[in-house]
Amino acid sequence: MGFTAAAIFIFVCGLCVGSFLNVVIYRLPNGLPVHKGFSMCPDCEHRLLAPDLVPLLSWIFLRGRCRYCGGRISPRYLVVELLTGLLWLAVWLRQAGSDPELWALGAPPAAFMTVGAHCLIVSALVAVIFIDARHMIIPNALVLVVAAAGILLCFTPAPPDLLERVIGFFAVSGPLLLLAVFSGGRAMGMGDIKLMAAAGLCLGWPAAVTAFMIGALLGSAVSVAAAARAGRKLGGRIPFGPYLAGGIIICLFYGRELVALYLSLF
Repeated sequence: MGFTAAAIFIFVCGLCVGSFLNVVIYRLPNGLPVHKGFSMCPDCEHRLLAPDLVPLLSWIFLRGRCRYCGGRISPRYLVVELLTGLLWLAVWLRQAGSDPELWALGAPPAAFMTVGAHCLIVSALVAVIFIDARHMIIPNALVLVVAAAGILLCFTPAPPDLLERVIGFFAVSGPLLLLAVFSGGRAMGMGDIKLMAAAGLCLGWPAAVTAFMIGALLGSAVSVAAAARAGRKLGGRIPFGPYLAGGIIICLFYGRELVALYLSLF
């Protein structure tokens, strides 16, 4: 398989996972099982058939409407599938740049462990972004997926510094836990704390701290912009998980470069 064919294959796999993530995003916060049951229209509850479930294409060809009742299908379904496909492709391209054997998808299984772990991480974080943005919760199941991927990285052909990852588990989550305790849970939610602990296993402490800083900056910027647009003062609860997840994804790709850039300033 050539480079272009392999890239298309990885992108399509990401689209399919994104389709499953839409099920997770809808069912997990509502306490519904994600591993059984048929997909159905949330409006008319008609069972969706194979032509209705083709990632990306079904939403486009149906023009964002249910085939059976004409009800509107949220653009979120399209965005989640496309975002996941692009992130999977980005993970593979970044790894394939340093390991050309991955171009042909014929390398030994161990060579794909890093790619697989990173794809698990970005997939779970996509679900975190959309669930926390709407429900203001970060399900433990998604945090466990991120943590498991971090552990898997320790068994890759080029394993990371184990001590750096152990420190990373506590580097951000520890101070955040203290902040939550002293604020009575008002300043920080436990989901955010657990997410940063899992991220520390994946990134190591320097990149985990950087990811938190990026998330905090993103969250602050969006909050200020939203308050200014609405003509109101800052205040109230905001979902922090989407911004943390964004920072983690950025540092998953460019963590070492960002840390080196920051240190070069001194």
